[in-house]
Amino acid sequence: MKTKVLLLTLPVSAACLLIGVAVWLAARPPQFSLAGIDAKIARLSQPGTTVKEAVHVLGEPAEYFWGGDESHIQQGKRLPNPPPDFYTLRYPQGVSVFAVHGKVAEFRSEGQGPGFTYQGKLRLGTSLDDVLTVLGPPSDTVTGKPLEFAANVLYKDIDRQKGYDYYDRPDQHIRCFFQNNRVVALYLPLATENR
Repeated sequence: MKTKVLLLTLPVSAACLLIGVAVWLAARPPQFSLAGIDAKIARLSQPGTTVKEAVHVLGEPAEYFWGGDESHIQQGKRLPNPPPDFYTLRYPQGVSVFAVHGKVAEFRSEGQGPGFTYQGKLRLGTSLDDVLTVLGPPSDTVTGKPLEFAANVLYKDIDRQKGYDYYDRPDQHIRCFFQNNRVVALYLPLATENR
């Protein structure tokens, strides 16, 4: 009741300003937090999820990255207009979102974590043996050769680098990169018709 009385006693322009601020605050994305991150990622892991939907749930990213190869990557707090076809939204604590044409293509847990977990079982630092226990055995293992990104194949000691491994299980929507046989990057691609 006091709020109604206050609004009635304010000049119309001040009341409009207060209403505008309230609407603006309600429409802003939340601050990023790792609290409930696994549930948020699960909620957003639907084909067709837009970047706008991801930002609404996860909050504004700390920065965006886009561009060609690593030597030409640009970064900024905002995307250029029009946005690039491919870009990454980087959040604190090892969480990022890879976007293609304004839609989420992949959620990524990498770098200085802790990031998120996959089904509460796999996370940054998980051993290769534990990943194989959770995801199941590969259809083939290639050792010491270049990485070719074949599905269901475990690449071990890629290019003869001991402990540098890769395992992709598209049927379970997960890709893992390893160093010293421990997960250093956990990628969760969204299901698409092309995958």
